[in-house]
Amino acid sequence: YWYKADRLITTTLDDSTALGVSFINQGQVRAKGLELEAQLRLPRESRVLASYAVQSAVDQQTELELPNSPRHVAKARFSMPLLTPHSSVAVEAQYVSSRTTLAGTTASGAGTLNIHVVQPLSSSWAIVGGVRNIFDNEYLDPVSGQHRQDAIAQNGRTARIGLRWKLWTP
Repeated sequence: YWYKADRLITTTLDDSTALGVSFINQGQVRAKGLELEAQLRLPRESRVLASYAVQSAVDQQTELELPNSPRHVAKARFSMPLLTPHSSVAVEAQYVSSRTTLAGTTASGAGTLNIHVVQPLSSSWAIVGGVRNIFDNEYLDPVSGQHRQDAIAQNGRTARIGLRWKLWTP
């Protein structure tokens, strides 16, 4: 892909406003990249999905790469049914390469592994649950200019469980 974006919404310091910033339309960005995705359907409703993107987004005024714009992004997912009908488990791996922050420092690349389970109770109700960042990897994401810090630590391992209700069933 290749695209250009003009007149981006940008913040600028403005002491006359309550928040101390104003939003203006300025700047140009040019981006190009290649994204590939493949899906494989396996026996017994199992599936494998993988995608990879390499990209570059550049501010045309400064000729620098945009902050928080990874060069590489990769994802892989494997899903399969469990023992009961319509139940499933999915394991997903994600990787984002290093990114530049607004201050010009680098937030290291990060990889996470997640698992998600669905167990139907009836045609309308299901128990859903999952664990994100199973290995509790520590990583930072760059932030906008409205934050005091340059990058914010992301959540470590998190788990959730819930009850899903479908209003309409086919």
